[in-house]
Order: sequence, then structure tokens, then C-alpha cells
Amino acid sequence: MAKVVLDIGEMKESFFGDAVMLGIASSLPGYRLCWALNRHFDMTFASVPENTICMEEGKGGKEVVNFLGGGQADMFGAPVAAAPVGQWYFPTFSYAIANSSSTHILYQLRSGNKTLLPEAKHLDFLWFIQTADSAHDAHTILLELRNLPVVQLAQEISRDQIKKSITNLLL
Repeated sequence: MAKVVLDIGEMKESFFGDAVMLGIASSLPGYRLCWALNRHFDMTFASVPENTICMEEGKGGKEVVNFLGGGQADMFGAPVAAAPVGQWYFPTFSYAIANSSSTHILYQLRSGNKTLLPEAKHLDFLWFIQTADSAHDAHTILLELRNLPVVQLAQEISRDQIKKSITNLLL
């Protein structure tokens, strides 16, 4: 029987290929930031509980990332049951433009004292933009984000800046 090997490099390339990522620092919880973004940009970001990312403390202090895949969550993306010690949940919010391949995903990067991307500890959220012209759309969104009073910092993030933990973002 032949062994099938999952090629993570190919997965990363297909997922992040034409995408642009924006880092956001905001003191708001995820659902409140989504509400503000929805009102300002006329979007409909919604919680996607099945894409909530779970990080567990592994042996030797190493972190292991799992995906809930249909786990129970409330309307804001938070897990219903209390997280066991050594488990952290990072909700995601998604917006897809109808009749288009355009996708926007907002990752919450903080859960308690843990961060999903250790290389970007100063950020609270990551806005993943994958559209027909991602670079132009990201530039336009970035300029608007910087004018929102609920956003303290907005900057473009390259894949090279978060290359050590970029696989944490794969959905």
C-alpha cells in the first residue's frame, strides 16, 4: 500500500497564494470589532465556529494547533464549555462576496495570555483578504482602517514576517 503524504508547502501556497494580510491592534473583543467593520465597510462578517482554532499545551511546553471542526460555540465564536487548562481558542469571522471567489477572514490572534502568531505579539487581529485584486483592495481597506477610532494600529503583514507560525492560519 502506497503512503500518502500531506504536502504542507503546497497547501500554504494554494491558501496564501494571492492573499494579502492586514494586522490590526484593537482593544475590542472580536464580535464588537466585526460589528464595527460590518457597519463601516458594509460587510457581513460572521462567526464561523467550525473554523475556530484550538491551541493546546503539548508535552515539553510545545503548542499543538487543532481545529474544532464543528465544536460547540456561542454566537460570538467562543466555545460553550469551559476550556480545559492548557487549551486556548481563537475564533475566526468570515465574509464571502456572493457570486465571487472573494473571501475575507478575520482571525482573533489572542486568547487569554496566548497568541496565535508569536511573531506578531503586538497585533490582536489578522484580516486575510483574497480577492481578484487583493493588493489594491487591501490598500484601500488599510487606509480606511487607519481612520477608524476603534483601531489603534493597522499594517500590512507579509508571509515572511510570520513564516514560523503561518501554518496556524490554515483553515
